[in-house]
Amino acid sequence: MTIRFATPDDQATLAALYRGYFQGIEFDFSDPAPYFLLLLRDDEAIGALQLMYSKPVAVIENLILTDTGHEDRARSIDLLFQAGFGILGNHGAECIFGFVNEGQENWLEYVKKRGWVETHKGIMMRHGAVTL
Repeated sequence: MTIRFATPDDQATLAALYRGYFQGIEFDFSDPAPYFLLLLRDDEAIGALQLMYSKPVAVIENLILTDTGHEDRARSIDLLFQAGFGILGNHGAECIFGFVNEGQENWLEYVKKRGWVETHKGIMMRHGAVTL
């Protein structure tokens, strides 16, 4: 599996991933880098994560994964989160908030086991962004 920043050439791919999951929400994919990470398996996009840069608090949200196997899903989340933490940490984030969308309860349990704290319903927080 490979993770890379989405490029303008990935607009259709991002739209297809997000349209199927977030119905009724419009995303602007006209200039996706460096705000979206793509997770690829055999050159096919199977996931994405949105990064919101700010200091000292940054945001990770809108996790999308199309793979359904439990082990693959856990590995995919790990890869996307490690990349997101590293990138946001290098940009000065000391704390990262993540938003859990409806239907992603398994994601909520997953991140709780890795040191995230639920601050409000569906809102997670983790300190030490670069140490994951």
